[in-house]
Amino acid sequence: MAKVQGNIHQAIIAATTEVQDDVEFQFGTDSDARFIWETADANAHVLLLSLPAGGDPNVSIFVVGDDTSLNKDLGLFDGITKPGIGILSDDATQASVYYSDRIDLDDGDSNILIGLTAGDSITAGSGLRNICIGDSAGTAITTGDDNVVIGISAGELITTSFRSVLIGFEAGKNLTDNDNVFIGDQAGLVATSATFNVLIGSSAGAAITSGDKNVIIGFEAGDANAGITANTLLGYRVGSALGGNSNVFIGSQAGENAGAVSFSILIGKGAGGVAAMTGDFNVIIGTDTGEDITTGKENVIVGVLAAEEATTPDGSVILGYEAVGDGVLTGNDNTVVGAGAGLILTGGASNVLLGHDAGAQLTTEGGLLVIDNTDTLTPLIGGDFSARTVSLAGLANGQNLNVKTNTNEHTLAAAATSTISNFIPAGSFVLAVSIRVTTAVTTDGADPDDFDIGTAADPNLYGSVISGAVNTTTTIADQTAVTPIIYAAATDLIFDATGAEAFTAGVIRATVHYIDITAAAS
Repeated sequence: MAKVQGNIHQAIIAATTEVQDDVEFQFGTDSDARFIWETADANAHVLLLSLPAGGDPNVSIFVVGDDTSLNKDLGLFDGITKPGIGILSDDATQASVYYSDRIDLDDGDSNILIGLTAGDSITAGSGLRNICIGDSAGTAITTGDDNVVIGISAGELITTSFRSVLIGFEAGKNLTDNDNVFIGDQAGLVATSATFNVLIGSSAGAAITSGDKNVIIGFEAGDANAGITANTLLGYRVGSALGGNSNVFIGSQAGENAGAVSFSILIGKGAGGVAAMTGDFNVIIGTDTGEDITTGKENVIVGVLAAEEATTPDGSVILGYEAVGDGVLTGNDNTVVGAGAGLILTGGASNVLLGHDAGAQLTTEGGLLVIDNTDTLTPLIGGDFSARTVSLAGLANGQNLNVKTNTNEHTLAAAATSTISNFIPAGSFVLAVSIRVTTAVTTDGADPDDFDIGTAADPNLYGSVISGAVNTTTTIADQTAVTPIIYAAATDLIFDATGAEAFTAGVIRATVHYIDITAAAS
């Protein structure tokens, strides 16, 4: 064997030099590296570069660099034991190394496999059209098809599942089911039988195991619970403690601490995000809106800082900037519309507050109607739902015009007349009296069971010969009075059986419709 020591110059090799088939062209004192045109395989003749097994001092790296790399201590490759190709930077201080562990750009089944043990379990004719890039990426795939798995240990346990896209370190590492998109460092880390999920962001949905049909996008979004289903979570740490289903949370930290919440919509930075919410069926929209709600449910709250400190309200509608913004609201069934309306409301319930700052001084009051554009306690239109009254044109000194009703369920006495004492209030301006027969009226005579309605002064003032049949009602058309009447003193309402007969049975629901006034308090 001829040996060459020193440099080989062009002058030595002046013409074409031919090396025969299967003849080694050796390098190194001990023939450490060899080139050979290998023809042992009759179907695949290759130019083979044979490198040493690796270790100290020989490493199995084929290095590409410029002239500045010659005669330098290339410590970049110390200790390498597996074959690879190294490409040096211009100053020979950095290198990119490509190892031979797994680069399979097409195995005949349209798979692309790059990386140590990437797609290592795929055999000819098994898994199809997979792309696995990164150490251990898709390493367990056997018959799974159409997966894109990129990242160290991404999709590491996939075997037969299909149509998933897993990108990022340990993205979908434990996944065994189909049709998922996980993108981000440890996105969907422990998901196993989960399917139809889209998880994008570092640790997005990191605790989901069997949850389905979720769309979760954002750092640590929806990353705390295992079996959540059909949620849409978009934003930084959105729903990061969520344990419920069928929610839409959008905005940085929206619903961040919400627990077993379902069927709710939270939109806006920090919306419903501070307290450990458990109430369902809430719609909360706005920055920091409803952020302290815990067990409150079935609310609609819209507006920046609206109901910011509310905790346990149910069934309320709150709309407007800072509406109920400073009150620790616990009362239920409030309707509050207007910026600053109901600002400090706490235990008050069943209120209707309409207008800028309407009812802003109320705290624990309940059952009120307030319509105004200031925080006055004497609104333009006020009312009391329990008393069934409405006050109009309220002024600063307390003067009001009040529209009211008074109702009595009256059982008729066994007599010719039956009286509701003091039924018409003193000082009232009566518009009408109406009745409804709730139990049939009967009399002891042969005549029809009819009756009149009136007062001692006018026995048929509010109705004449009214049928006693069940569900009979009266209107203004039944009255004989042509104008409303002012009653200075409380007055009885009298039912009179017609035809000199006496009542034997019957129940009548009577209502007086009237107006009174409130004088100025100062």
